[in-house]
Amino acid sequence: MIWTLKNDVRPFPLLISNAKSRLREILINDLAEILRFSKKAELTVCIVPRAKREDNYRIDQLYFKEVVSNTVDELINKGLKLKNGIDYIKRHTNTRTTHLREDFRGGPLPYVGITRDTCTIQRM
Repeated sequence: MIWTLKNDVRPFPLLISNAKSRLREILINDLAEILRFSKKAELTVCIVPRAKREDNYRIDQLYFKEVVSNTVDELINKGLKLKNGIDYIKRHTNTRTTHLREDFRGGPLPYVGITRDTCTIQRM
């Protein structure tokens, strides 16, 4: 499902709708449960950014982020105590995509501190 929504290799137009729906269902169920289990008053939902800056991706490669953001907003509107922090961590410098063998360009391999060096992290 995640691979379909990020579609690293090629778009999967026939699978995208089902993957979006399934991710939405999982988030609706799991975020409420995580909030309850954590016993926190509110949780901030954020995502780990992809290896490249967003302007390196096609629109259809950003569906994962879109679904998470839209679902969090929907749950907030229904009264769930969440904060939409989808853009709290933004990649500003490309890093290497480690799960694709053919991607030997585009930045450094992971190292301790790479997130601080290649991302802007908004303080809450």
